[in-house]
Amino acid sequence: MKALPHVVFAAALLAWPSACRSSGSQCAGRSEPTAEDRHAPSASSYPTSGPVAGERAPDVVILMRVTAYCACRQCCGPLVRGITASGQPVSTNGGHFVAADRSVPFGTLVSVPGYAGGRPVPVLDRGGAIHGQRIDVFFPSHEQARAWGVRWLPVTILKLERP
Repeated sequence: MKALPHVVFAAALLAWPSACRSSGSQCAGRSEPTAEDRHAPSASSYPTSGPVAGERAPDVVILMRVTAYCACRQCCGPLVRGITASGQPVSTNGGHFVAADRSVPFGTLVSVPGYAGGRPVPVLDRGGAIHGQRIDVFFPSHEQARAWGVRWLPVTILKLERP
């Protein structure tokens, strides 16, 4: 049986060391790991097997380090164009999306408490420091991204349906 993306994602998170790259005083994770990262909590739960055809997969809830970024040069570098790694403009989904580890396919829906009114948002971007138990939420301004700060939150990877 082929592993579903969310199962692979959950397994990959457990394999990553807890001292994942993090953001310091900047948003978008552009600095070395902090002492807080070296003592990061582990994933709270994950599925051990996928659903069979026609069944829905269980939601996956993972405690993650959630930082924020915007489409400015400070967050994204000098070549910023306002286009995500998936090729979508930053205005996609009303500007509500996240950057996640490469083990999470583009388009996967995640729910981050306190972001986008609690509505699920798609994974549309990647980031050089976004690995393992870490995601970045997108904001339209640098001030909003900095105001978000750094939060450890239970992030829900929404159910996938197997054909």
